[in-house]
Amino acid sequence: MKRLKTILLCSICFITIYIVFDGIKHDAVVKPKNISEAIIIDYELKGDLLKLELKNKLLYVGYYQINNLEEKKWLEKNLEYDMKISFIGEITRPSSNTNFHQFSYRNYLKSQNIDWQLNISKLKSLQSRKSLKSLIKNGIQRRIYHIDKNDIYLSLFLLGNKRNYNDEVYRKLGVSHLFCISGMHFSFFLSFFFLLFKKKDRAKLIALPFMLFYGWILGFSISIIRVLSSLIFSMFKPIHSFLTIHEFYILMFLILLCMNPYRIYDIGFLYSFIVSDALVLYAEKLKKKSLFRQMILISTISFFASIPITLCYSYELQFTSILWNLVYVPLISQLLFPLSFVVILLPDMYIIYSIILKGLEVMNDFIVSNLFNPVIFKKPSLWFYFVYGYCFYFVRNYKYQWFLLITILCVLKISVYFSPDELVIFDVGQGDSLLLKGETVALIDTGGIVTYREQKWQKRKSLSTGEQVIIPYLKASGITKIDFLILTHGDYDHMGDAITLIEKFKIENVIFNVGDYNELESRLIKKLKKKNIPYYQNVEYLNFGQMKLNFLNTKIYDNENDNSNVIYFRNKAFQFLFMGDAGINKEKDLLTMYHFNQIDFLKIGHHGSKTSSSKSFISTVNPKICFISVGKNNRYGHPDNKVLNNLNTCQIYRTDLVGNIKVTFRYNQYLLTTYSSKNT
Repeated sequence: MKRLKTILLCSICFITIYIVFDGIKHDAVVKPKNISEAIIIDYELKGDLLKLELKNKLLYVGYYQINNLEEKKWLEKNLEYDMKISFIGEITRPSSNTNFHQFSYRNYLKSQNIDWQLNISKLKSLQSRKSLKSLIKNGIQRRIYHIDKNDIYLSLFLLGNKRNYNDEVYRKLGVSHLFCISGMHFSFFLSFFFLLFKKKDRAKLIALPFMLFYGWILGFSISIIRVLSSLIFSMFKPIHSFLTIHEFYILMFLILLCMNPYRIYDIGFLYSFIVSDALVLYAEKLKKKSLFRQMILISTISFFASIPITLCYSYELQFTSILWNLVYVPLISQLLFPLSFVVILLPDMYIIYSIILKGLEVMNDFIVSNLFNPVIFKKPSLWFYFVYGYCFYFVRNYKYQWFLLITILCVLKISVYFSPDELVIFDVGQGDSLLLKGETVALIDTGGIVTYREQKWQKRKSLSTGEQVIIPYLKASGITKIDFLILTHGDYDHMGDAITLIEKFKIENVIFNVGDYNELESRLIKKLKKKNIPYYQNVEYLNFGQMKLNFLNTKIYDNENDNSNVIYFRNKAFQFLFMGDAGINKEKDLLTMYHFNQIDFLKIGHHGSKTSSSKSFISTVNPKICFISVGKNNRYGHPDNKVLNNLNTCQIYRTDLVGNIKVTFRYNQYLLTTYSSKNT
């Protein structure tokens, strides 16, 4: 009967998630009236950008471009929690995705109950508010500032403040969850009260108001709500006769999801409930084990429970995180977190605290430098979640359960080799980046957005186009390396993200165009030499699986655009021609030197500029489908109307209108999908 009830609850959970996703697709939000003042919930200064979380009936995310260094210093000195801010600004929707497998910032904001963005053009005033919450939070923040104005960890542990916190190292280790205010931190408080009072029921009763107060100060995040709800549930024993803690977690999960369906995009929400529920289900296996064996088993269960979420969002697994959790969990939960409270009360203890932190960072550097690379998997399909979930939850007493789970992961890993060939045109704004995926993988150009922040105070760390768009797609497709990075020419909008890609992803070979190397190409070559990556120039062809990529070189021109690598190839059924930024002069030379039949897929040169795609060239190559990679509302006016008229006999797909374009090939057929059509 209990098993039947659990299966029923899980079924309701899956049905609810399906309904939630279906409802999200048709979501419509009414735009509120413009506002001129709000309350600051949270804030962060990033270079010359001020990011605010604001409340005025609704929640908003606000952005303000700081004008000068003096204004930034003034903001650093005067900004506080819970202040009233007056401003001039415009309400807009947060930007939506245009590429497959790209992190959706809009959906993330909606998971936090934020539907709208405020673009602030002028700050008028800041006014302090004397509320209990603001007095406590700002008091703690000021005390931390006086202890160490450059501190990161005290603010992180005590207030959940992630300003200036870079979790890249901890994400690589698979332990970034330890640096969020979560159940682990509240368990520390509960353990403290258990030490003070012998009777656990009395300890819980006394601890509850304190934990509710602390949760209120921090803002009731999902993990805090889960912990407090579990504590309250454990205190009402009559409920236990008809509801287990496992069933309670499922009901809480469904209730919170129904209250805000977009929580399905909140990775913290998913981790918090699924990992906690897994530990509840496996509680029997933890009994009568030594402390060390318990720690190993808890780390293993948590890791395997979180795999479906991790693969859905990052497409890779760091298996050694099971080991690192054994090191970092006690270090953070039993030492650094409790010591944070001691330091805030006794600032002289900060010397010891800082020594431990220094040791932590030295250990981080050593481990990361000797760390195994994570294993990349393709993004799982629905079958994976059903089969993996069933094996994890309902076969947990089976002797070979872990072997079954690893087998499922192996099948997922192997499935990438049965994927069809693809041509992908990324939406990288006013730039170019194309992916050819078959037996071999080639990336043609990387895109790149020029920034003009020259002074040190203006600089802010942000993800490049390669990190936001290209790498997530590669990982979601199960691609572990790029065999050929082909750079059509040395302009920034075509190769600006090449250095980032080389640092963040495995690349086997780099191909340059003809002509002299410019400054950007020379910088890249220094990086290639340092990493021992071979590079070539002025190649005639590349063997690409069963195909051959032909580089249609004519001569060396006096400009970088006409020196572009123009690439022609054909598979069993179709012909392809990619023009880079080649102009009309090179088009004439190509027609003189090469004979073109009907081209099936043509990547238009120079983003549809009037300096390329002449009528004579287009009529000769006679393309069926044309791709134009171009930025939305770009300042160059691309694509030119004259070029569009020249292309009136072919189907045109523009990245500024349809986003990411993907062409999948099976046998002698193809399927063309755009991001906009897939998400309507």
